[in-house]
Amino acid sequence: MGEKKPRNPFYKSWGFWAILVVLGFLANQGEKSGGSGPAVAQQAKSAQPAPVIPETQQKFLEVVASAQKEARGAANDMQRGGIKAARDQQLCAVMKSRTVTGWIGRVKLVDANSDGKGVFSVELAEDVRVKTWNNAFSDMSEKTMFEPGSAIFNTAAGLKKGQLIRFSGTFFRGTEGDCLREASLTLSGKVQDPEFIMRFSSIEPL
Repeated sequence: MGEKKPRNPFYKSWGFWAILVVLGFLANQGEKSGGSGPAVAQQAKSAQPAPVIPETQQKFLEVVASAQKEARGAANDMQRGGIKAARDQQLCAVMKSRTVTGWIGRVKLVDANSDGKGVFSVELAEDVRVKTWNNAFSDMSEKTMFEPGSAIFNTAAGLKKGQLIRFSGTFFRGTEGDCLREASLTLSGKVQDPEFIMRFSSIEPL
């Protein structure tokens, strides 16, 4: 047998994730049209180039993914607490501004609360999401849910789960050591399945 090749560091880069996002999008569109194989290949030929992932988003995801990987090998919550603290320091260093523009993700949730206000979530990578709050009590001060009749509400209402979008918005300052406001109730969730709260300012389907 030949010598085993070293693992390609490309798999750890956001470029790899970006390609997966685009390929997944094309495959999903092929399934909707009832085709497979050649149909998907034909659609790939006519598809537009992959959207450019902003540098800040790449760095953000690298920091979060590194902490997720490290936390999977943690023996206890004290170790996870140390991992989270280090991650939050790195996030604050990366996020020079809490306002972001032109980030890319997939629609994870299109919903509404009991008052009809829009509840929205976007998946950036596996187990990494940005979202609005889903209830009026949590959203009293930050006003992240979409008001019915607003432009962003109308755009979001027409989207489907899994759809690729470009969005802009603002994160919130975290509390108790968090760099950015996050919705998880447990330490494990904060590190391994984070849901960062955002006030979206624009959403554009791709």
